[in-house]
Parts: sequence; C-alpha cells; structure tokens
Amino acid sequence: MISLRKLSKQFAEKILFQNANFQVGMNDKIGLIGANGSGKTTIFSLILGEQSADSGWIEKNKNMVIGCLEQEIVENLTHSLMEEIVSSCPHINRIKEHIDFLQEEIAQEKDSDKIHRYAQKLGEYQAEFESRGGYNLEYQAKRILFGLGFQETDGNRRLEEFSGGWRRRLCLAKLLLREPDLLLLDEPTNHLDLESLIWLEDFLQTYQGAVIIISHDRTFLNNVVTRVVEIDQKTLNLYTGNYDDFVKQKRSRQEILEASYKNQQKKIETTQRFIERFRYKSTKARQVQSRVKSLEKMEKIHLEQYSSRFSITIPPPPRSGKIVLQIKKVSKRYGQRVVYDNLDFVLHRGDRIALVGPNGAGKSTLLKIMAGVLPIDGGEMVLGYNVFRAYFAQHQLEILNPQYTVLEEVDPYFGPDSEISPRAYLGAFLFRGDDVFKKVDILSGGEKSRLVLAKMIMEKPNLLLLDEPTNHLDIASRDCLQEALTQYSGAICMISHDRVFINHLANKIISIKDGHIETFLGNYDDYFYQMEKQQQALMISSPTEPAGKERKSKNRQQKRFEAEKRNLKYRRLNPLLQESEKVQAELNAVMKKMDHLKKLFIDPVYYQQPEFPRKLAEYKELEEKNEELTNRWTDLEEQIEAAEQKFNDEDL
Repeated sequence: MISLRKLSKQFAEKILFQNANFQVGMNDKIGLIGANGSGKTTIFSLILGEQSADSGWIEKNKNMVIGCLEQEIVENLTHSLMEEIVSSCPHINRIKEHIDFLQEEIAQEKDSDKIHRYAQKLGEYQAEFESRGGYNLEYQAKRILFGLGFQETDGNRRLEEFSGGWRRRLCLAKLLLREPDLLLLDEPTNHLDLESLIWLEDFLQTYQGAVIIISHDRTFLNNVVTRVVEIDQKTLNLYTGNYDDFVKQKRSRQEILEASYKNQQKKIETTQRFIERFRYKSTKARQVQSRVKSLEKMEKIHLEQYSSRFSITIPPPPRSGKIVLQIKKVSKRYGQRVVYDNLDFVLHRGDRIALVGPNGAGKSTLLKIMAGVLPIDGGEMVLGYNVFRAYFAQHQLEILNPQYTVLEEVDPYFGPDSEISPRAYLGAFLFRGDDVFKKVDILSGGEKSRLVLAKMIMEKPNLLLLDEPTNHLDIASRDCLQEALTQYSGAICMISHDRVFINHLANKIISIKDGHIETFLGNYDDYFYQMEKQQQALMISSPTEPAGKERKSKNRQQKRFEAEKRNLKYRRLNPLLQESEKVQAELNAVMKKMDHLKKLFIDPVYYQQPEFPRKLAEYKELEEKNEELTNRWTDLEEQIEAAEQKFNDEDL
C-alpha cells in the first residue's frame, strides 16, 4: 500500500535517519517508536508530503486515502457536536445532496422519460450511499463519540462550550468516522481517560485499514500493534509482534551483536599481533600484506550505545505522621455544577494512590484540593503531622528559569556533604554528558517535565501529588521516572493513563464517579479484575430492586455493563455485518446492470445491433455473479444469525 525506500533526512547537523526502508500493507497495525527528537513525527510529515526527504522516495497507492490526527482542527465553533462530526464525511454528504435533489426533481417532473432517467440515477446514488455507510453514518458517529467519552446530552452543545482536550477528542472521532485507508496517529491517548483509551484499543484492533501509531503507552502498543518500527542509531529497525515482543527481540539482537563484536575484536587483535610481529620479515611479507588488506576490507561491528538504567538512591524525605492528609465533608462546585458534596477521604503514610475515572469526574479537582491550589466551597482539608507536599502539573513547567542550564536548576539542592553529585543525580533522569549544560529554553516538553520532577524530589517532600507526570515523556524517560518513584519512600497520589506506570507504583486505586469515590486495594490490574467480578455478580444477582442511592448506583453500573456487552457484541458481529453490507451493495449494483440490459433486450430490433452478442455475454456473466453473491449473502446472514444466537446463549 505504501513503501518508504532508502529515505534519508537531516536538520542542520543532526541526521535523523539514513537509507531507511519499511512497508505498510493493508490492515497493518504498526507502532512507530524512538526517543523524543528521533524523527517519528518527521516520518509522518514525509508520508503526508508536508516535507521532502533529502534522498530516497515514497511509493503510494494513488487511490489511497490518508488521515492524520495532527492535521485535524475545529474551524467553526458555532457548530453543534453532531453537526461537526457528520460534516467530516463530505463525500457521503455530497451523495446525500444528490439524492435529495433527484427526489425533488422526480416529485416535480411531468415527463415520464425524464422521471425514468432520474429514477435510475437516484438508484445508483442510493446504492453508493448505502455502500459507503451513509444510512449508518449517524449511528456510527454516536458510537464513536460515546466510546471516546461524550454523553448523549452533548450532541446539541456548541463546540465553543468544550475545552481544548474535548475538542481534540472530537478531532479523533472525526478521523475515525471517515475510515481512511491509512491512519496516522500521533499520541492519540493524550487527553483520554482510561475507559476511553480501552475503547480506542478495541476500535483499532478491528479497524479495517492500516494504522501507524506514535505512542509512549506500552500497554496501548501491546494491545493494538502487530509490528514495531524503531528509529534508533539513524536507522529504522523492524520487529514483528507487539511492544513486549519488540523488547525481547531487541534484547536478543543486542546479545548476538555483542557476541559477534567480541569475536571480531579477538580476530582483529590476533591479526594485528601477527602484523606487528612479522612486519619486517621478508619471508612473511605476503602473509602480512594479506592480513592488512583483510583488516581494511573488514566491515566493523559497532555496538549501539544504550542508556544505563537508573541505579542511584533518592534522598529519603522526612517521616510524616500516620495520617498524611484528610478531607472532611468537602464540597466543590463550578457554577451550578456540583463536583463534590460532603466528600470524606483519608490518605495514609505508605499510600500510593492512583485516581481513575472518566474525564470530568473530578480527578484533577481532587488533586488540586489536596495540593491547596484550589479553594473549596465547604468542609476542610487537613495536612497531617510533618507533611511536606509537592504538586506536579503540566503548567508548572513555567517555574523553570529559561536562562538557567539544567545543572544550574538543581545545583542549589546539593551541598558539600551530599552523598551524590548533581550530575550523577541528573543522569538518573536521563540528562547525561553535555545535556546538563543545555539551557532550559531549548529543552523539549519531555525534558522540562523530567527536570521539574527531579527538582521536586530533591525538595524532599513526603507527599507527591502528580497530574499526568508521564505526558510528553518517551518510554525510556517513563521507565526512569518509574524506577525513581519505586525507591521513593513518601506517599503518592497520582493521575495517569499509563497502566504500566500505575501497575508498578500504585497500591490503591480510587475510582471517582458522579462525585463519589470507591477504594480498591492493589494496582490497576487488581482494580480491573475486581470491576469485572462486580459486573459478573451484577448479572447473576437477584432482581430485587434496592432503594435510593444504592439503586441509582447499581443502575449506572448496569447501564455501563450493558454498554460494554453491546460493544462486545458489535466487535464480534461487525466484520460479518460489514462484509454483508458490502455484498449487498455489490448485489444491488449487479441487479441494476441486469435490469438495464433486460430493458434493452425487450426491443427485438436490438438483436440486430452489432453490440448485442457482447451484451448478451455480459448478461450471462452478471447472472453467474448474481447467483454467487446471493449465495454468499445468504451464507453471511446465516453466520450473523448463528453468532447472535451464540452471544445470546452466553448471556443466559
């Protein structure tokens, strides 16, 4: 479908990649990974034609449609949500306009011949409209919007009422609805809560086109991609499988490379000793010259330089009281919207809590209340004995001095008696070598995040409040932060959609919904397992209705469970349904051609026309095609019916 051949690209003195090659086939799910600044987004720009390569070329199917999330913008903020997403399929909307126009013409026309011609054309447009999913467009739009976290009541809201994060979700929804042949997704999980992220995984797994994803979310890559392309050492390296498979294969490659390197070094050393020993002996001149030439021709193996893992000790913070923080009967509202009412919550020493829940549920609000940066409308928030807190959010990158170097930012935290040097400490956060002399104003977003986190930890807080600390961090940086926080002995309360990060650090999960919190012991996998058990228990529980808030809570859980069941049913049936629709569209087109030929054959004079034998042969081919498609459609309908019955039986 698309091939990158011998591509090279550099900016100024920095070479991103040389002689890079890889191919994308239909239905490929590819993860494009590499350190920040390695050239991942540049690959997207080259595919889209926004930039040109220094050398090499890209071969594309000329009819291929490419969709890229980074290109998406929302221009008219006066549109409603549904108006905007439906308008993202102009090809379908144009067909609908033709259909409406022809229907009006037929209603007004008196000439029977013209009505007949209009009706034929109308049938063609209707068949195309159906084959392109036009009749199903609004349903698909709602399915995608709801999957990404929008509510039923959002459909008529104007876009100006939505935040930037929700507009980015809309851009993703518009792109998914268009179903391009190749999807280019640059960090699609940013701004998504965990529920929407899991829905997107399911959607992409069954997506009928090809997908290339830039993401630093390891779980997301594991669940979606079947191939990995890594930009490393100025080359594109291809691996089969998901992210975990890539890690294993890369480790194996490295081990083989190291063994080959050692063997080659031994051979070089032996050869050089022979040359030095017999260089001046005329009887060995031929052998010496032969070995010199063999060294010159030898293709040298170069070991890739990998960053060593974090291996220093974080300075321990002072010990706090048993209760680190307590929220008592807290209320918080934004205008008429009540986020919390009489909320009670206690954070203990040793707690490592991850806040989960849909966007807008109040996760960031709760974290800001704990940090003391957001006033409350009622109740109180009490810090425990000897508690020193630090709060991280993306806007806090502004606290860095743009004129300072990385080293100057952390240097004040280190005295002559410090157990480690500032450069060694910064190395743990992947600032190595001359990186420590970089000015803050030229750092990337990920580098600034790492620097702020490094400074925060050196302030020795015993309570860390972290709002999406892994955003903008590549996988190596996430691993580094994860290792640092694993050694950290204070309490942590965090928001993150990186499930690997949560699983390594959290010992409690707090689920926030509708202003209420529910605590689950363990990490994210434990929480997910407990939620599944709750849903299963809900299915087999007695039908007696609880009263009051408990009934409302169970109704919400039941609705969510039913929605998940519908999504599961859709995922199972969707390939069959789509193929059935495709076959029906082909069948309609064949039948229309047959009807057209039948009308020609009605006139006996037509039998004398020179094209008659060819048209008769065409009609016979169409008859065979009609029978073949009819059988195929019947078989698909039986499969759909059997699959639906099986799904219903599993529910019983």
